[in-house]
Amino acid sequence: MTPKTMKAVVYKKVGGPEVLELVDVECPKPICDEVVIRVKACGLNLLDYYLRIEDDPDVPMPHILGSDIAGEVVELGEGVRDWEEGDEVIVSPTISCGHCKYCRNGMDSMCDSRGIIGYQTQGGYAEYAVVPARNLIKKPKSVTFLEASTLPLVAVTAYRMVFHQGHLHAGETVLVMGGSSGIGSLAIQLCKVAGAKVITTVGFDWKIQKAKEIGADEVINHSESDWFEQIQALTGGKGVNLILEHIGGEFLQKGIELLSQGGRLVTIGSTLGSEIKIDNFQLYRKQASIIGSYMGSISDLVEVTNLVEMGRVKPVVDKVFTLENVREAHERLQARKHFGKIVLKLD
Repeated sequence: MTPKTMKAVVYKKVGGPEVLELVDVECPKPICDEVVIRVKACGLNLLDYYLRIEDDPDVPMPHILGSDIAGEVVELGEGVRDWEEGDEVIVSPTISCGHCKYCRNGMDSMCDSRGIIGYQTQGGYAEYAVVPARNLIKKPKSVTFLEASTLPLVAVTAYRMVFHQGHLHAGETVLVMGGSSGIGSLAIQLCKVAGAKVITTVGFDWKIQKAKEIGADEVINHSESDWFEQIQALTGGKGVNLILEHIGGEFLQKGIELLSQGGRLVTIGSTLGSEIKIDNFQLYRKQASIIGSYMGSISDLVEVTNLVEMGRVKPVVDKVFTLENVREAHERLQARKHFGKIVLKLD
């Protein structure tokens, strides 16, 4: 059973890392079909940074961030039958209704009621978290809690980008924008599992070798070179079959020009801006596609976790912090000093 109070990182207003406070709060209780998780580790995402700095009416305040939860079941709500106290689990971050036509067909992220744990609900920057029981998957014994906490949000997002939306095939060439990010570092590995050649971009020279170590065939520092010209040269002017993009702005615009005949560009974000100019001539001449993607399904998390268990994908842990050092963790995230995932360790 859970205690009456717990330690949690809370913010009451948006702002810099200084708004994050470690305080004692009431421990959550499960309602029907929910469970309480003792959080062992929680990964950070850029989503956490954006929620912290931008007012959003969907965020319950005061707010506890954290979408990437790995831990142990400690309390069951009414109606929960498939889980027991003591089960080690990973939490899928996609919130859905569970009964609409999309949910019935395993397309959780298309649900009209979709949301994200740690965004529209309280998250995992805490000793305990309450989540829907249907969001749980079993954590393999061979995977540590730290490794497991690197997976949820990036796993469902990257897997959907690569396979469901990108339809990647063996022998194709892929450009992964921002290969040092959580999504980028996982996407590189998923593309290699599919048998593709991977080109990726990073922002610092020290990240080049790290990207190659996880499978990238070619790595370009986009901050110190003309990445567009380099990719054109690497592909002999033919372009790439698939681009996985989460930056937006000029990166997306130039990406369209880099697509091969029949190429696909899958986009999930707009870090550098959501408004772009599209050269329609490039699209119809190449019969290319721009495809939006958002989150993913619990089955995607299962697939990635299975690949990790088999040793075909390796979780990339950048640096581990405690709840007491959460501000420092956010500073590292904000400065883009990480390669892979920053993780909060609670036990």
